[in-house]
Amino acid sequence: MKTIRRTEWRGDLFASDLGPFLDRLAAARVVSYRFSHTLTIFLRPPDSDFRVDGTLRLRAYRALPDLAPESVRRAITHGLSGKLQVKELRGATTELQAGPVMFLHANGDRDAWGRLQIGERTLEPTSVRVARRVHYKLPQDAARVTVDLERSLFRVAGNTLRPLGDMGPRIEIKAARSRDVQRALARLNPDGALRRLRYGSLELLFQDLLGDLVPPTSGKANPEIEAKFEMADVDLARAASAVINWLHCNSNVLLLLPAPHQVVRMRRYHFCSSDDAGAPCTIVETAAGRLSAKLKLVGSVQRMALVRATEASRTTNLDGVRTSVDSFARQRGWRPFNSMTKIQSKIPFVLRNGHAYLVSIDHCVDARGRALRQLELEAIGSLFGAAPQTNIVCTELEALAKGVKSRFPELALRPTTESKFAFYSRQ
Repeated sequence: MKTIRRTEWRGDLFASDLGPFLDRLAAARVVSYRFSHTLTIFLRPPDSDFRVDGTLRLRAYRALPDLAPESVRRAITHGLSGKLQVKELRGATTELQAGPVMFLHANGDRDAWGRLQIGERTLEPTSVRVARRVHYKLPQDAARVTVDLERSLFRVAGNTLRPLGDMGPRIEIKAARSRDVQRALARLNPDGALRRLRYGSLELLFQDLLGDLVPPTSGKANPEIEAKFEMADVDLARAASAVINWLHCNSNVLLLLPAPHQVVRMRRYHFCSSDDAGAPCTIVETAAGRLSAKLKLVGSVQRMALVRATEASRTTNLDGVRTSVDSFARQRGWRPFNSMTKIQSKIPFVLRNGHAYLVSIDHCVDARGRALRQLELEAIGSLFGAAPQTNIVCTELEALAKGVKSRFPELALRPTTESKFAFYSRQ
């Protein structure tokens, strides 16, 4: 086995900010490679639990015409040769097999997925990540920069390759020494456009796993029931870990996702005014540059719960519109007046009765640098299909909200019914 040890820093970037970032690499030397796309097939032994650390992967390289599902499926079902690796969270990568490993489709069936047999070890694919990337060598630093210009994720479900959506650009800075990485990072990221997301690469996979467990309600306009708190200026990753530990120790609840038990994502929200919408209207922008519309409709307060109808897309990562924000707004007669970037940890759990909820810990910053930190408790449905009645949800939410508030005094939680739209509408 061969282990490569190096220091890595990985950060995510909005597609709309990629052009200005690439300008900072204008003086760097492009490192040429034969293939433009990297395919990473994530593997695990059959019937084993999901693990973030030490995940097995087959890394292969191809030149694809695009990242469409059919192009990816065709490349894989024709058979791949790649490196079998395990990568630790801190960047150390170990090749488990000397020389290339063949991954072939099952029984010659082009629509089926097989298993990889290495000696006595059997592995099966769980997901596939595809990236179009460019590599740079910085002349000032002993570091290399890899830019994933675009990324897509696919889940292996049965014998199908299911697209989960676009992941957006990612930047990797690699060097033998930590100080070289930090020097390059300071040079390339003076404005903080790159954001390091813990577990950000798991966003689409975990959202898809959650959708399998808690069926989404039908229709675009659905009742949204939540309890909201403003919170102190604390480390959000630590706050999320504390909430997860609390839920894990609570015998009345069950965490719905495997470790790390949370969906971490980054989105940008463009708040708009309108003469016709009759409700607060927002343009949602994913990191990959896909847009969708969101409307907050009528609402009421029941005890600590805010109940309102919300019209929003649940599939923006897959089918959101690729256009400019101004064009998207103009087509709807909307006028953008502010925008905010939100980094969010979403922790889903279920009560013994099957009612499912979500703790969201949000860090928001608008274009003027105004920060808002919130913790929200939201009902997301039931494991048994039919959504519970509103009055039952409000009662359960109130009990959960009181439990969170008393358990975490260090968060200085303050109940609020003010939306982010209203907060960022202030002059």
